[in-house]
Amino acid sequence: DHGEGKSSKVYPIKNPEKFREFNNYFLEKISNAYTEYQKFVAARNYLLITIGNNTAYRIADIVTLKWKDILDDGVRRKEKKTQKYRTIFLNDQINNAINVYFDTVEKEVDVDNFVFTTCKSSKHNKHMTEANALAIVKKAAENIGIKENVGTHTLRKNFVYWTLATNKNNADILYKLMDLLGHSSPKMTLIYATISEEESKEIFVDIGETYKKIINGCFDSLPKDKITISKKCIKALLKDAYDLGKGDAGEEDYNIHKDNLSLLNEMLDTLII
Repeated sequence: DHGEGKSSKVYPIKNPEKFREFNNYFLEKISNAYTEYQKFVAARNYLLITIGNNTAYRIADIVTLKWKDILDDGVRRKEKKTQKYRTIFLNDQINNAINVYFDTVEKEVDVDNFVFTTCKSSKHNKHMTEANALAIVKKAAENIGIKENVGTHTLRKNFVYWTLATNKNNADILYKLMDLLGHSSPKMTLIYATISEEESKEIFVDIGETYKKIINGCFDSLPKDKITISKKCIKALLKDAYDLGKGDAGEEDYNIHKDNLSLLNEMLDTLII
C-alpha cells in the first residue's frame, strides 16, 4: 500500500464483457486512426496488450522484445527479474496481432530493432519505457469504465486468471501455471490470480450441493467426467500434505511422516502408469 491508504495491488480483468471492450478499444483506435503515425501507435499498442495477455511476460520483458524475437514460432529469452530463460509460444491471437500491425503500418522492419518503439522511424531504435506501457493500459481501462486498479501487471494476471477459469476440470493446470510463473507454491499462484471472496464462496456452495446430492441418494446422477491428473501433480499434492503434517507433528513423529510419504510414492509408481 502507498499513501492515503490506497492499495497498489492490480487486478486482472475478470468480467468477460469488459475484457472484450478492452481488446476492442485498441482495435477501434486502429480503425479510427487518420495519420500514419496514429496508425503506427494504435497497431503497436494493440500488439503490446495482445502479447501481454497471451504470454504472461512481465512488462520489462515485453518492451525489450525485438522483431527477431517474435517473427518465429517460439520465443526463448532470459527474463529481467528472474534471470531465468523461459520459452513462450506464439498463439493465433499474437500472430493475428502481428498481421494487423503489418497490414496497418505497411512498412518493412529491421529484425534487430525493438518492436515497441516510441517512433515509427526505423532510425529511432529505442524501446518504450515501462511507464509508457502503464499509461497505455490505464488510459484504455479508464475509457471503458473499469473500476478496479489496473496496470501493466494486469496483462500477466489476465493470463493466469483466465487460464484457471477455463481449465476448472484440469487439476494439473495450477501446477503448470506455478512452474510457468516461477512461483514457489500453488497458493502463491491463486493469490496472484486474485481469487475473490465471492469466487471462494462458490467453492463452498458447490461442495454443499454435492454433499446434498450424495446424502439424498442422487450420487448416480452426478456427472461421471473424470479429472485428468498427472503422477507429478499427485506427488506434489502429497508433498504439500506431508509438509503440513510435519509442521503439526512433534519431533518424534517426524520419521513416521517421512516413511508414509515414501510408501505412498512407491504405491504411486506401482499403480499409476
